[in-house]
Amino acid sequence: MRLTFYNYVDEPLQVQRAPSRRGWMDDSSGRYSLRCLPLQIANSYGWQFLCDQGFEATYTGGRGPEALRIRALDPGITPPDYASSHFGDGVLTFHTGYLIRTEAGWDTLATGPTNAHKHGIAPLSGVVETHWLPYPFTFNWRFTRPGTVRFEAGEPIGQVAPVLKHSLEWIQPEIRPLSEDPRLEQEFRDWWERREEYRRGAHGEGEWQRDYLLGRTPTGTEAADHQTKLRLREPAVCPVTGALAQGSVQRSR
Repeated sequence: MRLTFYNYVDEPLQVQRAPSRRGWMDDSSGRYSLRCLPLQIANSYGWQFLCDQGFEATYTGGRGPEALRIRALDPGITPPDYASSHFGDGVLTFHTGYLIRTEAGWDTLATGPTNAHKHGIAPLSGVVETHWLPYPFTFNWRFTRPGTVRFEAGEPIGQVAPVLKHSLEWIQPEIRPLSEDPRLEQEFRDWWERREEYRRGAHGEGEWQRDYLLGRTPTGTEAADHQTKLRLREPAVCPVTGALAQGSVQRSR
């Protein structure tokens, strides 16, 4: 499936595949978060857009767009034109400089960088019908309280991942007692007993359960399609046809 980033400005934000680690994970006590495979898979689930310069955004608490101000970190440099206060209500808007298109049957989940929280502000998420949309969408973060937040150069401001259209609507959720599946229930109980032993420290300091990381059940059964890493491709830069130089526009603020 082709995911196309059409840049309509001369200098769009850098786009790259999302990394599997976050700074707070490296700084966590004992670095235990680095052992969480689901966390790392979610971190790398898509492609990110990066700031090309650092800036601060300050929200005073008002309802209008003027209640949010943006200031470049480096003195004498104008604030980045890809960040703006457009909607009001403490919403910080990012323009990436790309029009994103997917093939028929695919939408795009647009959200903040997964598991990369910031104090005082939170990213908003949306699902966009990029298989037909002829114009770009923005990434938006909403202040949770008045204050100032900082975005550093190279910091991601958004993450996208194609999603299969209607796929969730095909699913019929069911609620059943675990006892209906005796084999699954026994594996669960085996796991629970081992988990309690680890919690009590019966296996020694520094020991931890590796079954999920290794893709196996508590009884030793190997998973058929276990994945420990996403191998996404970096965006390929295609040859310029000449249309960009004539048709590029300034970012809208």
